[in-house]
Amino acid sequence: MDDEHQRDGVVESGWFQRLQALEDAIAYRRARVAAPCPDCLAAVTGRCDDHACDLYLIAGYQRAAAVVCGWIDTRHAEMARTTR
Repeated sequence: MDDEHQRDGVVESGWFQRLQALEDAIAYRRARVAAPCPDCLAAVTGRCDDHACDLYLIAGYQRAAAVVCGWIDTRHAEMARTTR
């Protein structure tokens, strides 16, 4: 493997760490949303402000993860094309 592809692997490793962090954040926020909350029971919308924010953050984390996955897929496709 040439130097360029070795550097790509290092960059991708960092992106995989970011993906793991996003997955962890999603799991944490989902657990918070699933926990019983008296404020959510009293809220007109069915979610208190804190848990509504959690749902918003989950959606943002999922969008970010999709972007990272797309970038990784693109890099792998480029690498596959250039190594053949």
